[in-house]
Amino acid sequence: QTKGEIDETRVKAEQKKNERLSMGEFLNENGETIIDEEEYELISKLQDLKGIYRTDFDEWKSLKSEISYCQNLVNQCQNRLLQEFDIWYNDSYSNENTTGGPDDLTSSSKNNNDSRVYDDAAERFERMQKELLLSD
Repeated sequence: QTKGEIDETRVKAEQKKNERLSMGEFLNENGETIIDEEEYELISKLQDLKGIYRTDFDEWKSLKSEISYCQNLVNQCQNRLLQEFDIWYNDSYSNENTTGGPDDLTSSSKNNNDSRVYDDAAERFERMQKELLLSD
């Protein structure tokens, strides 16, 4: 919205300047160009709008950075949840298939954590990506 106002004000200021140039410039004793009150107000409004735009842009950039940080945290939590679920699932359901001895439980749980079988390349890639994110 501010950008639209800036563009609109700039066009009006340019039109006013062109009108002044077409009528001929008026100069004071020091050789400086004299502008009318309307043109001065347009120039002043344009400077104010540019200041507002800079402030809004900086705020937007800060919010974007904060959102990115929060999204990264969400992704890390999601990956951790998935990993912990996989560990829980493997521990819970791989133990049902054993004979029930304490040594069998320990060894089957170690084997399942070390040698997981992935269905396809996409799943392997996703797992590698999660592990990379967690290691960072």
